[in-house]
Amino acid sequence: MARLFESRIVAERGQDVTSRPRKTWGGAVTLTSAGTTIIRPRSRDELIEQVRAQPFRHLRVIGSGHSFNDIAQVADADGAGIVVLDRLNRILSVNRTAPAPRPSGSGSGAAALPAAVGTVVVEAGITLDALLNELLARGLTLVTVGAIREQTVAGAISTGTHGASIHVGSYSSLVMSLTMLCADGTVRTVRRDNPADAELFRCCCVSLGALGIIIEVELEVVDAFAVRPVSRMLTMTEFLADGEAIARAHPYARFYYFPYTDTVECVTDIPVTEIPGEPGPAERVATWVRGTLLEYHLAQALLDASALILPSRSVPLTLRGLAATRRTREGAVDWSYRHMSLRHLPPRHNEGEWSVPLEHWRETVAALHRALGPGNHSDFVAGFLVSLRFVGSDGSITLSNNYQRPNLSIDLVQFHRLDHTPYLTAGARIIRAAAHGQARPHWGKMFDLSYDELAPLYPNYAAFIGIRKELDPHGVFTNSFTNRVLGTP
Repeated sequence: MARLFESRIVAERGQDVTSRPRKTWGGAVTLTSAGTTIIRPRSRDELIEQVRAQPFRHLRVIGSGHSFNDIAQVADADGAGIVVLDRLNRILSVNRTAPAPRPSGSGSGAAALPAAVGTVVVEAGITLDALLNELLARGLTLVTVGAIREQTVAGAISTGTHGASIHVGSYSSLVMSLTMLCADGTVRTVRRDNPADAELFRCCCVSLGALGIIIEVELEVVDAFAVRPVSRMLTMTEFLADGEAIARAHPYARFYYFPYTDTVECVTDIPVTEIPGEPGPAERVATWVRGTLLEYHLAQALLDASALILPSRSVPLTLRGLAATRRTREGAVDWSYRHMSLRHLPPRHNEGEWSVPLEHWRETVAALHRALGPGNHSDFVAGFLVSLRFVGSDGSITLSNNYQRPNLSIDLVQFHRLDHTPYLTAGARIIRAAAHGQARPHWGKMFDLSYDELAPLYPNYAAFIGIRKELDPHGVFTNSFTNRVLGTP
């Protein structure tokens, strides 16, 4: 069953039951217990029928398992179930319109991004990978793409997942309309262009699965375009001086900091008019050697060995060695989404990610570098790269990390064989202090803040809580995560 679950079919009820507990992709959080009832519909109508027919006290939706925390965990209560939408995976319609200039999310440079040329309506369980491949066949794509494409569309927008451009916000900023199944069994569609829906729409675009089950989503699309990635190596001093300027000067820019070094890799994805061709045999072999063998399998093997053999010494040596292999180079031209996201899932890991306002990004990264850089003697091990991405504002989307501001996203990644708690806890403490308490956590990553600490970070938090109480007064869509971050209904 859709990679994430092994189950047996209960034919007489048209449902599944998990045969063993399932965990997040990172492996740190158990999402279900053995015997958890799963609704796995084959159609929108079947989903509505099953939810209406069963007296579930609690329901959560699980996508592809790529949130690292307990946001999708089944409630620990009798009458709890989960919904898996992997069968709702179709493109329903593509609607072309006249090109529309894109408003700037950062105050400059937005003209470098492609104009919107229409929308695509999809079922909520389609993965980003499947959507992007199908859009390419139609000569279309999304203007921003995150680091991996395994997430479902519903999961990506529900957690505020984003790409690497200061000129555009998260996937949620691309939503034109969405349809959801509410706790009372009604189906509701909200639209960006309907003033009567304005507040509800802003809440639904990053909803944490707390307002209803998203069934369909309409997303803005652009004409497919190709890019050439250009990698260059910076010192930390150079990154602190020029990182934001580089991000503003290019449509897409991402940065990777190697702990225990002074090295930051800068990758800019440059749009080109050249149409990607099919690679020849020599190019395919070179790509496999560089990308699959060296950057994935060799890195995986080195990290595995380092985690087992005196990690406090061997992990820093491994990361220094990986940094030393990086070189300034231009990559081959390919379609935008193939370069903006990783060719392979990285080695299994867990993550904590924080969005830092631009007025504090330099002091925050400098503070992190003092803890992770050369010669540090921290009492934790940083077991993987730190991803640094400038992201544009999401406007007034209520629970977006990018609410009313662009940010630097700082993504702390810990290899799964190493204890993630000391590193992610210390890293969060450093980031929050250096950002003067204004850093917002990624909803799908690891963090321990609760309602009292989160509410001041989002000016309209109370509006979201009010709409949640209106749509789900009995707490059908609650679990321990929502109770912690939103309070009990």
